[in-house]
Amino acid sequence: MRVGVVGLIIFAGAVLSGPMSRADAPAPGSPLALSTASPDVGYVSFALRGPPGATVEVRERVGSARPLVARIGLSASGAAERRHAVRWRCDRRARSFVATVPGSAPATSSITTRSCAHRLQMIVAPGRLRPGKAANVRVSDAWSLGGISAAVCARSGTTSAGCRTVRLRRGDATVRARVRPRSAGRWAFTLRTRFGEQLTRRVSVRRGAHYRVLVTGDSMTYGLFEGLGSQLRTRGGQVTGDPHPATGITSPPLDWPAHARNSASSVRPDVTIVFLGAAADAFPLTTPAGQTAQCCGRAWAAEYSRRVRGMMASYLRDGLGIVYWILLPAPRDPRRVEIPVINGAVRTAAAQFSDGVRVIHELADVVSPGGVFHESILYRGVQRVVRAPDGIHLAKYGVRIGASILLRALRQDGIRG
Repeated sequence: MRVGVVGLIIFAGAVLSGPMSRADAPAPGSPLALSTASPDVGYVSFALRGPPGATVEVRERVGSARPLVARIGLSASGAAERRHAVRWRCDRRARSFVATVPGSAPATSSITTRSCAHRLQMIVAPGRLRPGKAANVRVSDAWSLGGISAAVCARSGTTSAGCRTVRLRRGDATVRARVRPRSAGRWAFTLRTRFGEQLTRRVSVRRGAHYRVLVTGDSMTYGLFEGLGSQLRTRGGQVTGDPHPATGITSPPLDWPAHARNSASSVRPDVTIVFLGAAADAFPLTTPAGQTAQCCGRAWAAEYSRRVRGMMASYLRDGLGIVYWILLPAPRDPRRVEIPVINGAVRTAAAQFSDGVRVIHELADVVSPGGVFHESILYRGVQRVVRAPDGIHLAKYGVRIGASILLRALRQDGIRG
């Protein structure tokens, strides 16, 4: 499950070495050969050719030391690959490896991995607090490796809330901490690592502050922002509804990616909830290359996902907001084949963010279990009507279920107490 962000999202760039190619390696029976690449973020991979059936030792050159990093058996054709053979390191980017096997000359290969300068991202939620309320600080590893620490400090002028060290254990992608600014002011939350990374987030602390929740999408949002508003007003929240019925990412007249940029800038939400795609949203899409993709093939899904990803980035507000994107429940009409494709495209887009985006699948799971339309369901021991007569929208109780799921997500992410 993916979660939200009030902080700057930093993304890693392209890997420095391309995928390994068998064509680059010698033919079976030739001398030992080693090649290295980083096709996957966070790891160095090996490709070997040499004597068929031999066991190859791969060691790393670290000054005068030669620690063993892998033993790899060659196949009957004399080839082998080891993905994720070695993890990237922040303290040693230039890596040199030597492979040996009895009876053959050693083979060497070197690679330079990505800098750690933009490895971590910081999320502070919410970005508007009342004095004495706790801000939830989340530090995430874009490499998803863990085994790294950072210092998080909070200061407003000469007033400090102190510094603390946050440590991501090996294998952890996210760690959380709570910081409680006790006086009003403009607070700077700063993250620093020993590898030169520094991120700063500005948090407003004042009496009567309200965190902002934007509920946007098509007509599926009706009832949802009203219900959330009544629940959140008593807990320091302010809800803005932004419904645009009969619109979709593929359908005119609303340009949703542009609208996302504009509304994120004007409303400046701490949380954005998106429920979109239930209207007719299966029109052809034009890719950046100018090609037309028809619904609902692979090219169409990829372009839909690209646009969703852009919207998510806009609503994240460079790390000053978090995003909940609600998956669509199954419609009554089986011809609406775009619905599962849209849900898949949303998941693909969200996966591009190591933190900050939460895909809300629970509503669809509850009201359309197994991906099958149900007008009514047995919910907590009572038969409830959860879908409207049109076979698309949520009935009153379906909206109520959706609101409770979202409130639980807000509570888990430290937005709503």
